[in-house]
Amino acid sequence: MAANSFLPGQDAWLQRLGNLRNVVRQEVVARQLAPHLPAPPATVLDVGAGQGTQALRLAALGTS
Repeated sequence: MAANSFLPGQDAWLQRLGNLRNVVRQEVVARQLAPHLPAPPATVLDVGAGQGTQALRLAALGTS
């Protein structure tokens, strides 16, 4: 199995994830995205262009 090259930077990434700038940014993205989503339960495609924050939010809302 290949080594996880993300582990050395994991702590720094997690610390930045909760800073005010990132929290506000994710909230803005979520509000802009919401009008375009079908009501849950629904299936959505995450194209993998970010850190997965919106995918986690969508999963919590009942999408798959």
